[in-house]
Formats: sequence, structure tokens, C-alpha cells
Amino acid sequence: MGTPEDTSGSSGRISPELREKLRLIASKMEEVKQVQGEKVTFKLPAFNNLLFVLLHYSDVIKEMPEFSGYILCREAASEVGRRGIITAEALYEEIGRRVGIYRAQAPREFALITTISVIPPEDLHRRTVDGWEISLATDQPGQFDRSFLQGTTVHGWKPYGQHWMWLIARGTARSNEEALDRAIRSVDLMRGIWNLGHGAGTAWSMDPDVSHGPTSVILVGPVFTVHEITTTPKPGSWAFDPTYCPGREEPQTWPLQNERWNDVRFLETRISPEILQAPMRPFVTEAVIRYCRALDTPDPESRFVALWGVLEHLTGPGAALTSKTLLKRVGNTYSEWSQLDRITLEMLREQRDASVHRGVASQFRKAALSILINTASDLLVVLLKNHHEFLSRERFWEFLDLPAERQRLEDAIALRQLAMKLRGYDSPSLDPGARSEANE
Repeated sequence: MGTPEDTSGSSGRISPELREKLRLIASKMEEVKQVQGEKVTFKLPAFNNLLFVLLHYSDVIKEMPEFSGYILCREAASEVGRRGIITAEALYEEIGRRVGIYRAQAPREFALITTISVIPPEDLHRRTVDGWEISLATDQPGQFDRSFLQGTTVHGWKPYGQHWMWLIARGTARSNEEALDRAIRSVDLMRGIWNLGHGAGTAWSMDPDVSHGPTSVILVGPVFTVHEITTTPKPGSWAFDPTYCPGREEPQTWPLQNERWNDVRFLETRISPEILQAPMRPFVTEAVIRYCRALDTPDPESRFVALWGVLEHLTGPGAALTSKTLLKRVGNTYSEWSQLDRITLEMLREQRDASVHRGVASQFRKAALSILINTASDLLVVLLKNHHEFLSRERFWEFLDLPAERQRLEDAIALRQLAMKLRGYDSPSLDPGARSEANE
């Protein structure tokens, strides 16, 4: 990271816009700094607000778990403030130094323990997902001491319902926070595939009692404990999901048929490291994880927006993606894009805009969730089944830009074949000069 002239190990240089943002953040931190002897504190909540802004604009910290990045920025600002005036250069350099120390740490073995709301077939009780070994057990894992939960607000929490299993995820990380973040991502990647295979949330209702709560078929419990695996037992740490809300029915009432598990097995092969490789792997895994977490969202309004975000991720990059492009690419997923499909997708877009831009709640939007879930699921399955055909996400988006109607697609193919012929590309034996002569 070094100085504001570079970007933490990258070959590029920091932009003038980012340099100005860092200067403003540093000057405001200096304003809220309080010095008492050798002790440096900051006025709250102004300091926390500045830390959040700093986190947003510090790309180098985005590779870290959010909480770890927050602590790192806080400690870096305190150290710079203790040494003297807080400047952009000093702040950037101290953050870079601490990030370098973090990166240099040797990975250590960790285990995460939580619960999951399903008893799958036995052959699915142990698997490796995104580098983490996930195993399921009917009894609470005894080899990990969870006594540190004593006296906490989550002590005594019991899994909801009788058809839950214990889940243990084992892997490597550089800190407890990184272990928690990476383990949960691997679990959510697995659950995203399992929910997709079981058609999670495809039946919906306008009944308020039904529409509240997650649409995930397969949930995890709200309590997570993280344990470093060492020869000498170390105290663990715990996290609690404050948004946790059990499913609208006991998990055992969900119809998890055997044929659905066959779908799960097939979809799981599509995310194996042997089949799903770079550069498509980050794009595909992020889509599945976001899909899973959207289904977990208990509030239907927030779930609608989160699922729309999955479509945005699948159909284009950030600000470059327009609503028109998104609707066209999603519609082109289907073999024939009918007028009904078009107005249905436009209806979903208008419902999303009403929620995001005007903050208008709608009972109808809750009912429309099933349409949006089906739409996101269909596009995600197309990607999972065919990602090997695309060299990059940009190639996938090119595919989505092709017309859905058969006649238009045949016309486009014929036009491209004509271009190949007229430019001499259908005669591989000809060199470029010969092609030019042939066209004359």
C-alpha cells in the first residue's frame, strides 16, 4: 500500500478523486481527535461515520472481513493520531502497513459450528465446498468446547424443530473473523445449491402470515461458534444473526423429495473446482451465495430488492447496466420471449423501483415474490448448467444479448455466416492476401 502514489500492491496509481477523499477524511478525523496525555480518543459518533466512509473507499481492505477491516482502520487512525497530525499520507501508509502484516499471517485451521434445518441423504452428510470441509451430525460436536456461551444471551438456544442437524465446517483462515466469513460463505454456497435444487419459495401467497419469514427451504440457525484447531485448546468466539427468523412452518413439513436431492447432486457437480474454474468461478459462486442470502431475508420487501440484486449481478456490471438491458437479457433466457413475459418483467421492475426509490410497501409485491424467485432461479440454473460454454462473464452477457425468438436467431446466424463468406473466413486455406484477391 505504501504511499498515496500507489494502490496497495497494484501497478496503478491512486486517482486524484480518491486522493481528495482521503484528504477530507483525514482532516475531519483530526478535527474530532481528542488528546489526553499519551491517550488519543475521538468524538463519537462522528469518528465511526468517518471510519465507514474510509472503509467504503479503501479497496485494499475489501478483501478482509468487514469487522476486521473496521478494527484495522480504527487502530490505524488511533496510531497516526497518537504520532501527530492525521494526514492522508500518514493514514494511507499506516493502513497499508497493517494490511501487509495481516496478509503475511500464515493460515491456521479453524472450525465453525452451527445448525442446519434438514436431514439430507447420508451421502450428502460430508462434502468439500469452496475449500471448506462441511460435515453434518445428529449429535452436538463434543470435541469443541462451547462453554464460552455460558452467560451469553444465546446460551441455551435450541434448534428450531426436531429435524435439524449439527453442521461443522473446517478450513483455514488468518483470523477468527476471516474464518467466520469464509466458513459462512461456503455454507451459504452449499445451501444456495440445495435451495435451488428444491425449488425454494416458488409457491407464495398474499396471506400476511405466510408472506413473512424466509423463503429458504434450508436454513441455518442463528448461533455460530468459531474454534481454532490447535493441540492446546483455545477459547473460541461466537456470533449471532440478529435477523434470524425461523421458516413459516417446521422444516420437516417441507416436501424434500428424493428426486429433488438428485437435482441437488447434479447442481453440486457444477460448482466443483474441477468443472467450475476461473475466471467464471467468482462470478458464479457470488450469484449462488447472493441468491441464498436473499431467500434467507425475513422481510418480504427487503427480499424482493435482494433478489432483484441477484438479477443485476447475473446480467451486467454495476452502473453500466440499465433497466432496459436487464429486462432484455433476462427475457432472452427463455426460448420464446412473449409479450406476456415482457410485461411481467416490466411489472417486476416497476415494483422494485417503487420499493427502492419511493419506499412504497405493497401487499401485491409480496405476492409477486414467487414470480421474481422463479425468474432468478431460472437464470441461475441456465448459468450453472452451461458456464463451461463461456470463457468469461462478458461472454455470458453476449449470449444473453442474442434474440430469444427462433426466427430472429436464425436470421442472425445467417447474417454472420454471410459475413464469414464475404470476408473469406470460410476458406481456411487462404492467407489474408489471397482472401483479399478472392473477394475482388
